[in-house]
Amino acid sequence: EYGGRVIETSAELSEYILDEAEVAIVPGEAFGSPGYLRLSYALGDDDIVEGITRLQKLFGGGRDLRALPKAHLHLHFTGSLRPATMRELAARHEIRLPDTLSGGHPPQLRATDERGWFRFQRLYDLARSVVRSEDDVRRLVLEAAQDDAAEGSGWLEIQVDPTSYAPRLGGLTPAVEIVLDAARDATAATGVGMGAGARENNCLL
Repeated sequence: EYGGRVIETSAELSEYILDEAEVAIVPGEAFGSPGYLRLSYALGDDDIVEGITRLQKLFGGGRDLRALPKAHLHLHFTGSLRPATMRELAARHEIRLPDTLSGGHPPQLRATDERGWFRFQRLYDLARSVVRSEDDVRRLVLEAAQDDAAEGSGWLEIQVDPTSYAPRLGGLTPAVEIVLDAARDATAATGVGMGAGARENNCLL
């Protein structure tokens, strides 16, 4: 029971959160997992912090949300790149990055910018270009798992477009096998369960 309302499903809890905190959350029933909630973070850091702050206030403020069980869904492989790793790989492979990516902080883009998507895609493609070897792929998968473990996540679903890396990894099948093998190794090293999705076909470990 929250705020005098009896809540029995994640759909009802999502509705309560929207009404009381004005934070939109997808209930588990919407993707076949009743009893769970799905949060999107496709916004700026300030908006995410504000949303989490509202949730903490709504549920008493004393409960650390980082301690709750979590699953990280649909993390894009290139999007998992740590900025420091991206710069290091770029230097190793002699790839020149624009100032926007070579600086000390991730670029700040706004969805309201009419050219925001084109800028994002250009920067995303440049970031992806620094991943050129099997060792690079394995490093990214491991670091993604390490970052999730640090945030208290017990499951990570990473999304990979193997066609982007196939030319440098010996073909489509080797690229997929490298990612899956790296995910198994990362799970063993961090304790974070991992699944890998490739376009429409999911390969879960």
